[in-house]
Amino acid sequence: ILKNGPNAIAKSLECIREGVGLTTKDGLDLEVKNFSSLFNSDETKEGLSAFVEKRVPNFRK
Repeated sequence: ILKNGPNAIAKSLECIREGVGLTTKDGLDLEVKNFSSLFNSDETKEGLSAFVEKRVPNFRK
């Protein structure tokens, strides 16, 4: 887990903590809200670039 993007990890943990007890719909809405905030981040750009370039991403620059 630690080799993944730190912001993605934080948002995942936030969804887990806040999602306990929510309905499926509310849980999915929470995930959409949290993960949509990452789409234009440097972390996402690095992950996509690394995938295209077939290399390991470096999230901790």
